[in-house]
Parts: sequence; structure tokens; C-alpha cells
Amino acid sequence: MTAYQTYRHFISQLTSIYNAGEAAAITSMVFFECLGKNKSDLLKNQEELLDDNDALLLQEKLARLLQHEPVQYVLEKAMFAGYSFQVNNKVLIPRPETEELVEKVNAHIATFGCNEVLDIGTGSGCIPVAVKLKNPHVRVSGIDVSDDAIEVAKTNASAHGAEVLFYCVDFLDVTQYDTLGQYDIIISNPPYIPASDLSSMDDNVKRHEPHLALFVSDEDPLVFYRQIANFAQQHLTTGGSVFMETHKDLASDVLQLFRENNFEGKVWQDMFGNNRMVIVNRYP
Repeated sequence: MTAYQTYRHFISQLTSIYNAGEAAAITSMVFFECLGKNKSDLLKNQEELLDDNDALLLQEKLARLLQHEPVQYVLEKAMFAGYSFQVNNKVLIPRPETEELVEKVNAHIATFGCNEVLDIGTGSGCIPVAVKLKNPHVRVSGIDVSDDAIEVAKTNASAHGAEVLFYCVDFLDVTQYDTLGQYDIIISNPPYIPASDLSSMDDNVKRHEPHLALFVSDEDPLVFYRQIANFAQQHLTTGGSVFMETHKDLASDVLQLFRENNFEGKVWQDMFGNNRMVIVNRYP
């Protein structure tokens, strides 16, 4: 089979679980990463045969995609804030909404300055690495409960030459805070999806992305935000800021929680018009 025929077959198979546009986009990503060829290259050389190794590689990628595995995991690569990050099923796939949070952090640092930043629930390390690359003078740290996630984060930081400190910390266990210091900015995209939402989510999320990083109990969906507020009382400098991503239906509740703990701020919408970010400042 030629490379172009395989390309068309790939799209045809993926339309069984994706719409035509998504199937074509995913196919293009796979062929470029695996063969270094885009659609234009394939059209120009429609008679070019695939060698056996490439055919087997593409077959393996297609089989995984047909099991609803996200293309980012299949390729072990995701783009975030203009940088390429290694990802696997031990970490969340970075989202565009989170890029917006990082943009706000960078704008804040450019305006007000900053010495120390902490990212809580760092996952792939995309947030602290992106912040460090934009602000090399700032000391940046990231924590996560997962040893596997920390290893991915360290790999990503090393690949980009970003000096970020990573620690394996169970953030809900206050006895583990001894390794943590004082910060001018705290960032977090913590688990915030109520467990009851699981059944309505796409298969590529609920079957492949780490539930530990996604879901919280319906009984206490603000558990991480409450802990962040408590932590910030001791570990955020006066006048410091907390930047958080939230569930669109819980953003107002998160803001109210922080107001009750001597913070002031506001809810910000994402590019889709959803209440997605809460940014607060600590005052004396």
C-alpha cells in the first residue's frame, strides 16, 4: 500500500469515532510525526510505497487511536504555550484554557515583578516550565502527589533547559509542607471535576487520562481550593497572588471561599466564555 493510500485509510477508520475534520487533523499529526510528511507531500508522491517498518508503526498508532486513546498520548507529545511537552497517561494533556492562565501569570510578573512561584498539581510540568522560560530570573517550583508525574515534569524541564524545582508532595497532607517556603505567586490547576460528571465525559478522557488529576468527590468539590486558601495564609507573601483554574460552575464558589479567607479578586472567563479562572490577592 502506498503512503497516500494509507493516509486515506487512516482517515476513513478514524471517522468511526471522530468527525471528518478531527479525523483528518489527527491523521495529519500522526503522519507528520511518524513519517515527516504532510498531506501535500503525500499528494505529490502518491505512488510512494510505505516500507514495512513505517507500515507497522502506523498500524500500531491507528489501533491505539481506535481505542479512543488521545493522539497526544499516542505520539507522547503535546503543545503548550508554544512549547512541545512529553506526555503520557500519568499526566493530563495540557489544555488551551490553561495557557490563558499562564499568560495572566506572565503579564502579572511583567507588571509587578516576582521572586518565587509555586505550581500546585504540576502534572507534566507545563505550567512552571512555561513560566520559567518566560521569566528566567524567577525561582519556580512545582509539586505533585504522583511520582510518575514528577518524573515527566523533570524530563520536560530538562528538555527545555528550564531550572524548575520539583517535589513529590501530597498537598492535602499538611505535614508535608516542611519542604515548601514562601511564594509571591501560587498557581494551580487542581482536580475540580465532580465525580458525577464522569459518565458524561468523552471516552478519550475518562478511559485514558489520570482520574487522580481530574476528579473530586461530589460531597466536597472545593477540597483543593480550601487547602490552597489555608496554605496561602502561611506560604504566600503579603500582597502575593493566587492564580487558579476552576470548574465553570464552581468559579464563584471558589472566589467566595477566598474572600472569606482575607483575599480579594475576581473570576475570569476563558476563550470560550466560561468562568474558568479565579485570581486573588492577599492583603494584610
